[in-house]
Amino acid sequence: LILTVAPACVAGFMAFEQLLMPPVLRVAADDAATVKDIFFGGNPWVVYCVNKRTATTNDHMAHLLKAAELLRPEGIRVAEVHCW
Repeated sequence: LILTVAPACVAGFMAFEQLLMPPVLRVAADDAATVKDIFFGGNPWVVYCVNKRTATTNDHMAHLLKAAELLRPEGIRVAEVHCW
């Protein structure tokens, strides 16, 4: 029973974690509180800056997802932020 229930619980927890903490956090242009937390919250982040033109494309997301996959085990998060 444990051999079937435990993996299911772990998988459920991992899926729930993805909802709460997506690999790449896409911050809305008007979300000043999240931007403040990213830059001044004390946790390590990789920030990819976008503007009105670049935010509408997804060309960069494959690279950001790969970076997030590599950096997440080190405790470093990745965010797409409207910097200007």
